[in-house]
Amino acid sequence: SDPVVLAGQPGKRVFHHLEPAGRRSLAVADDAVAVTWEDDRDGTPRVYLSRGKAGSRNFAKPIQLSGAGEAYDPVISAIPGGRFMVAWEEDGQVYARLVDEHEAGPVLKLSSSTAAQPVLASQGKSVVAAWSERAGQHGQIQLAELDITGSKLSVHKRCRADAEEAKDEQLYPTLVAVDEDLLIAWEDRRPGHTIIMAAHGRPCELSAPVRVSETIEQRSAVYGKGHGVSRVALTGHGKKRVLAVWADKRDFREGYDIYAADYEAGKGFGSNMLVQDDFGGVARQWHPTAAGHENGVL
Repeated sequence: SDPVVLAGQPGKRVFHHLEPAGRRSLAVADDAVAVTWEDDRDGTPRVYLSRGKAGSRNFAKPIQLSGAGEAYDPVISAIPGGRFMVAWEEDGQVYARLVDEHEAGPVLKLSSSTAAQPVLASQGKSVVAAWSERAGQHGQIQLAELDITGSKLSVHKRCRADAEEAKDEQLYPTLVAVDEDLLIAWEDRRPGHTIIMAAHGRPCELSAPVRVSETIEQRSAVYGKGHGVSRVALTGHGKKRVLAVWADKRDFREGYDIYAADYEAGKGFGSNMLVQDDFGGVARQWHPTAAGHENGVL
C-alpha cells in the first residue's frame, strides 16, 4: 500500500531517526498501532509518538513525549487495553511513560547515573525495562520490573543483568519474554573485543550470562583481540523459542555480515547461523532485526 506520512515537514531540513537498541519503534496493542521516533523539527532532538487504528490510514497528530532536553533512541512496548509504554534517553538519563488513547502519563526516571539505550518488554501485567548505565568506569546493563497503576509507572524491583561487576563496556541490550521467563541479550566487551552475551530467568532472578556469538580463530596477534559484533535484536517464535540476530565482522574483508542463533527454553542457544545470501559476502550488511509469530514462522 502507499506509505502513511507520520512526521513530514516538506521543505524543512528535519532528521528523523528510528535507531533504538533492539529495533523496537512500532507496537500493536489490541486494535491500536503506535510508532515512536526522534526528530529535530524545532532544532532539538525530541521524542514523538503517533497512534492510529490497525488497518487504518488515519494516524493522530504526533505528541511530544520527551522534555526540554536532547532526547534519543525511543522504544515502545504494547500494554493490554490499547496502551503503550515508551522509554528513551534524555540528557544522559533514561525515562519512561505510559500512553493511552487520550493522554500520556507522568514521566518516570529509571536511571540513577549516566545512562542510555533503553529497551522494553511486556510480561503479563508488568513491563520490564533494561538499559546501559555507567557503573564506575564502564557501562553495565541494568534491569527493572515496573508496576502500572492507572497511568502511573513505578519501579517494583531493579538489579544488574549480570551479577558480576562489569569488566568492560556492556551496551545495547534487548529483551523478549519467553515461556513465562525473560531473555536479555547485549553487547559485551569483557574479552577485549565485542561479543554477544545473554541471560534468562525471572526479572532479577537471571541465570549467569552465556556467550551467544561464537569464538573464532584469532587471525592477528597485532590488530585487536578478536572480531566485532553489533546491535543484537531478539524475537520470539513459537511458544518457547527466540531468535537472536546481529551484525558480525568475523569475515573482515567486506565489513559486517548478518548472523543469528536460535534459543529454546530449557536448552539454551544453538550454533551461529549465517543469515544473508551469497551476495552478502561482497556487499556490506547493516541494521538487522527480526519478527516471529506464535506459529513458529520467522
